[in-house]
Amino acid sequence: MAQDQSFEPKVMVHNSITSIDAAQWDALIPQDQPFLEHAFLLLLETSQSIGIEAGWVPYFIAIYDRDKLVAATLSYIKDNSRGEFIFDWNWADAAHSAGLQYYPKIVVGVPFTPAAGPRLLVESSHAEACHLKNLLCQALIELVDEFSCSSAHILFCQENEAEVAKKEDYLYRITHQYHWFNRGFASFNDFLSSFRSRARKQVKRERRKVSEHGLQIERKRGCDVTPEEWEAFDRLYRSTYARKWSHPYLTSEFFRGITDHLGDTALLVTARDSNGICAASLSFYRGSAVYGRYWGTNANYDSLHFELCYYQLIEFAIEHQLDRVEAGAQGEHKIKRGFIPCPTYSAHYLAHEGLRGAVSRYIHHESIQTMRLMDVISTHTPYRDLEFQRPPEFNL
Repeated sequence: MAQDQSFEPKVMVHNSITSIDAAQWDALIPQDQPFLEHAFLLLLETSQSIGIEAGWVPYFIAIYDRDKLVAATLSYIKDNSRGEFIFDWNWADAAHSAGLQYYPKIVVGVPFTPAAGPRLLVESSHAEACHLKNLLCQALIELVDEFSCSSAHILFCQENEAEVAKKEDYLYRITHQYHWFNRGFASFNDFLSSFRSRARKQVKRERRKVSEHGLQIERKRGCDVTPEEWEAFDRLYRSTYARKWSHPYLTSEFFRGITDHLGDTALLVTARDSNGICAASLSFYRGSAVYGRYWGTNANYDSLHFELCYYQLIEFAIEHQLDRVEAGAQGEHKIKRGFIPCPTYSAHYLAHEGLRGAVSRYIHHESIQTMRLMDVISTHTPYRDLEFQRPPEFNL
């Protein structure tokens, strides 16, 4: 296609989402993407969940056409690989062993959020939409050179974006997650009726155990959650990380800001015992999808994690006729509970030719193993209908 001769792209780099007009940014975002919305990214910044101390320094690339934002990336310069969920620790180790500096690097993706979606944000109706994606990939490489970074990583992107990046010398990587899909179920029991008998009994047994604990389970939209409930969730979230000898990604200020800034996309599921809230999960939803994200507990009730993080979200999706539930990274235990393997994509530009060659060989073998693993896992889902073992076609 011939390029529009009147198109005069202006590339700018912003070090804060506050420098970008919210309405223009959100105009680039599909309806199923709560984590890409200006309000979510802004709360990450204002709550100081990201920044220099957190190791996520914003450098948003924006392309303007006559002062109108027509393309952008949510990119960050990082001095670590925490909170990404598409892992490159072994690449960093290999670089270090070879005497190469791996950090800083550039990451395109939502901090601490393994939810797939568009990363090369482009006005879909723009006559130069394809060219704009190329320009974003090229601008990232220029940013790598400008800040003496080792690499640029476009994480949890769409398959076609990985293909575009591949043409700009990025490496194409396939990993996988487990997603639940609504096949037009009328109720949770209707969903369970699609299971084989043994798997159906297991889920019923797990839900019965939670019921026998005498816990009060409640779902609330973010705009209806009280400050006291957010404080309770924050305590549970932090105590859970502490027990895992890990550092929590989000600050207390982030949770306090949800009601006012993200209230229409957040979903808090709580469990109360005689002492109050003893466990909770925080999810976000928009359009036709719900995304399970955070969990915390100070109790040890059998099967409660499955109830709050999986079954309640599935029930919510069915009740609201949503298409799918994405419950985060990893977790083969999700298979028995109706989640099925789905490919996720990323693209990686490495400036050093030797490191690039080594990573390319690694990714090639990893992709083969990933596809084989997904094929094997697909034969072990609980569904009676073989068609349910594969994800339906859907757009992210």
